[in-house]
Parts: sequence; C-alpha cells; structure tokens
Amino acid sequence: MERHYPLMRDFYDGKTIALTGGTGFIGQGIIEKLLRCCPDVKKIILLIRNKKNQTPQERLKALTELPVFTLLREQRPDFAEKLHFVACDLEAKDLGLSEESIDLLQQECDIFVHSAATVRFNEHLRLAFEVNVQCTRRLLKVFKPNKNKLQAFVHVSTAYSQTDRVEVDEKFYDCSIDYLDLESSLRWMTDDMITQLTPQLLGKRPNTYTLTKALAEEAIAREGNHLPMCIVRPSMIIPAFQEPIPGWCTNMYGPTAFLVAYSMGVVRALIADTNTVADLIPIDFVVNGVVAAAMKTASDHIERRSSMGYHSDSGGSFSDGSNEDSDSSYSDECSLSLHTPVKPFNRDSIPIYHINSSTVNPTTLGDQAEYAFHYYDIFPAQAIRTPYLYITESRLLYTAVAFTMQTIPAYAIDACRTIVGKRRKMININNRIQKSVDVIEFFFTNSFKFGIEKQKELFNALRPEDQKTFSLDVRVIDWRKYGETYARGCNRFLLKQDEAKYPENKKALQRLKLMDKAVYSASALGVFGLAVASGFVSSVWDLTGYLTENIGTSLLG
Repeated sequence: MERHYPLMRDFYDGKTIALTGGTGFIGQGIIEKLLRCCPDVKKIILLIRNKKNQTPQERLKALTELPVFTLLREQRPDFAEKLHFVACDLEAKDLGLSEESIDLLQQECDIFVHSAATVRFNEHLRLAFEVNVQCTRRLLKVFKPNKNKLQAFVHVSTAYSQTDRVEVDEKFYDCSIDYLDLESSLRWMTDDMITQLTPQLLGKRPNTYTLTKALAEEAIAREGNHLPMCIVRPSMIIPAFQEPIPGWCTNMYGPTAFLVAYSMGVVRALIADTNTVADLIPIDFVVNGVVAAAMKTASDHIERRSSMGYHSDSGGSFSDGSNEDSDSSYSDECSLSLHTPVKPFNRDSIPIYHINSSTVNPTTLGDQAEYAFHYYDIFPAQAIRTPYLYITESRLLYTAVAFTMQTIPAYAIDACRTIVGKRRKMININNRIQKSVDVIEFFFTNSFKFGIEKQKELFNALRPEDQKTFSLDVRVIDWRKYGETYARGCNRFLLKQDEAKYPENKKALQRLKLMDKAVYSASALGVFGLAVASGFVSSVWDLTGYLTENIGTSLLG
C-alpha cells in the first residue's frame, strides 16, 4: 500500500527543532527555510558555543541580522522570537551541555539536525576525530532510550565519505579501520606519532576529513540503534540556485574558494582534469534534502511505532527490542561518556540520501572554468591582478607556472607594499593557495558515481506542492546560466562588493590588462637584452646559419 506523507507545512506545525552548526552555511539555510516555509514551527534551538569574545546570546542576535534572513525580515519581522539557544562546546567530553540543557533537548526536541563538523580537510587527525566522530557519538547519547520525544535525528555527512571507491551507493560501507580501536590509540599516542601514522590510516582516502566522516557514519550504524535516524550526504556545496537569494553564500571552501581567488587574480595555476565531473550542489537543494529527510524519517518512525508498539514512558523513542540489553551503554546518569555498544545494529534500517547533481545533470570542471572566465569578464570583481588561470594535470607544469606567475609576483608585490609602508600579505595568500591546491587536487582529478535511489524515494514521498517548494530536482539547473549567479553571488556575499561598481571594475580590469601586457613586454625585452649581452643570441644565430648551410648542401648534393 502506498504511503501518504503529510504536507511539510503541516508536519512542522508545532514542532521543536534543534541543530548543531546553526550559525554555519547549511544551518543558516535550514533555519531560514523552516521559518519562511513552515511558519507554524514552534521553536528552533541552536547549540552555540562561545567564540571570539562573543557569548552565544550575542552570536544568536548577530545571526538574525545576516543577509540570509533579508526576505524573512520583510515577511515576518518577529521571526527571531522563535530562535533559542543552549550553550555548548562540541569539542568537550560533555559537549559543554548543562543538565538543564540536556533535559530541555530530551523533553522538547522533536527533530535534531547535526550539521556541525570541522571543515578543514587536512585537520590534525586527533581534532578531526574529536569533532567529527566523538561529537556525533556524544550527541547520540544525549537522546537516551525512553528518555526523549525525538522523532528524527538527521546527520549531515558528505558524499565524499567513501572516496576509497569510485561507485558509491546510498548505504553504509565497512571502513578500513575500527573507530573504537582508533579511539583507544589516540588516548596514548602523541600528536607527532599520530601525524606520522596518518598516511597509513588514510589508505586511499585523501584527507582526515573524509576518513572521520566515514567513521562517524560507522558510529551511527553501530550506536544509533535507539533513535529514528537518517544520513544526508551532499556533494560539493555551492551558492544558492534560487533560495533564499540567488547566489547566497557564506562558505569559502572547495571550488568556491578557487573561483573567488581567480576573480581577484591571485590564483594563476591549478592542478585539475578538465574532464572531471564537478559534482556541485547549490545550498538550497541541500537544505531541502535535510528538511525533507527529517519529515520522512519522523513519519516512518511514527508509522513503525504505531504498528509494532514501543517502549516509552513519555510517548517518545521507538524501540524494536534491539537495544533491550543496552542499559550499560546508556545509563540514566547525565554523563556523556562513551562505551562500546553492546549489540550490533541492522544498518540497513538507517536510510542514507545522496544530495548531488552529477547523476542526472552532470557538468565538468572544464565547463565551470569556461563559465567563470566568461562571467567574470562581464561582472568583474575588484581584482589585484588580471584574472587568469592555467589548468594542467601535470604537477611539474603546475609547479613551474605557479612559481613564475604566482610566487614571484607575490614577493614583488609585497616588496612594493613594504616600500610604501603597507603590511605584506601576498606571500601569505600565495602560501595558502598552494596548500589549498594540494588539498583539492584529489577532487579535481577524480570522478565518482553516486547512486540516488533513496533520494528518488525521498522526493516521491513529498506531496506535489512540496516537490516545488522543497525541490530536489537538479535537472532544472542550466549550468551556463547558473555561472552568472555563482559569480555575482561570490562578489556580493563573500567579497562584499557593490554591483553598482561593475562599470568601475571593468575600467580597472582594462587597466590591469594593459599593465600586464606592458610588464610581459618589458620582461621579454629584458630577457632578450640579457641574451644579446651574454652572446647567446649571436651563438644561436651562428649555429642556425651553419646548420642551414650544411643541410642545404646535403639536400642539393
């Protein structure tokens, strides 16, 4: 019998949602979407930590003033009244949560979304493991069996959690190492020992981010048996396609970082295969996927609970009996200490949803580079140098071009800045770019095939009107047209540049091009002059004459 799922607006009516990463790119999008499209949501609780001398309360207030809520401020000026926070520290063993905060989450939270993670790909393994794996496990412990009213726990992972394989389906895969063994080892190993061992632990994986995200999924499969759960795996997240504002972005990572660096003229060379599939996904599709996955997970949970029975004093968590003997792992104390799970869990019962574009609407890195070149000529940023990018698969060629066109100019520009009394910065920017190229090279030279059967099921679970409002259909993206949205969005939201200044930027770009021609011409004349002065040109001329004369004589005779 075909299931009929509720309208999203009706489902979220009266619900309390809590989330980590609420001040981040994905979190901001989720909050905005829920408050705008499901206005009867009861409450949204953000787990916020102290940062840069800002209290969680100050950070929450600053959040409500961001551009992402521009449309919402116009439609519902009082939207901030539904936003609340609990103080936390996701790197702490107790998550920095008070007993009152834990009680609040257990007694009021209907939907929990865990989107927080370390976004540094090459983070030290100890810290990456602590934030991406241990934090996830501790959050699972917050919602103890029969102690909560939770209907859905959504874990935001990444489509690249399984980069040790080319074809990736929406399912769990065995990791090369056991996260419990790694946890034990990290307790006694020094940071230097971990650093030396990391390449061996990574195996075919490119970095600690992908490894620890895979380990977090494994922890969920083995320790999340007491919760209604799902996992959402987005691919490379880029600026908004349409909502809440076309081009909206707060995240300068991955391909977006290089697009911005290109527009400013500070990155000149890149290691990439232009035929590599660029699995890009605008943030609004990711947000829709998370919000829809929560609805479906909760609805399926309620259906199972009513048909099979459940064990709860508060009308909450569903149990199929798989965790009846797990009291030693989940005690009634408020401690969030971690223990080995007593029983393995049937991982097939936790759905995984890929939110990506390449399966049905692929684009290549070469295409994206072409669109960037085109639109940044029309909508130029305030560049430091003329935008130019040499793309090669050769590490040797990349090194030569980067040294000639990035490193040497960086030192020259900083020398000039020092002379006029300004702080040097181009060398540091160049060093960061070089490190970023090393990190992203793997993703710019490898293509993956992602299955989307579960994603299709998720989309089909939505009512027709919701399929428009919470669309997952990436076939509507015209990548060439979206290139304009991408470029202008980066200029507006990341570089904070006024679109009214595009004519002025175009004139400045023309001046930079003329300056480049003058510098290259002068450099060429200088090299030629040195060659003449050293007698090199004369020697080459004499050799050419000798070869011509002898070759001509041989041919005639």
